[in-house]
Amino acid sequence: MDNTIDQNPNSPEKLLAPWMLQNMRHQYEIGNRSLNLLGKRFLAGILGLAEDHSKFSEMYQWLASAEAKDFFLNNEPEGPPVLAAFSEIQAKVQAWVTSNKADITNEALKAILEAYIMKNFYTFRYELKLN
Repeated sequence: MDNTIDQNPNSPEKLLAPWMLQNMRHQYEIGNRSLNLLGKRFLAGILGLAEDHSKFSEMYQWLASAEAKDFFLNNEPEGPPVLAAFSEIQAKVQAWVTSNKADITNEALKAILEAYIMKNFYTFRYELKLN
């Protein structure tokens, strides 16, 4: 692994992985065992963090990357449902691109991501925040 990434306190491995694991365990303890729902809620939390830091475009690009796919696939069982949830957003972005015959604008992307957060927001016991 690249030492630069390894030392970043906000790398996905150091920020997202522990947050997802802690919250998944807590959700199971209180009886919420739907991985599909958990994936949507995790994605809304991740997007909420991006919104708080005005990084929607950057987060969307990362979520669409091979790096993000590998990260989520390697964090079983909580990671793959986040990818499944993200495919819903990608479908909405693709529908916008198709209907407008153009690359998605930052404003349209922001609207799609904000709507997703509003629909799926959940207050977890453990908060996602930058280190």
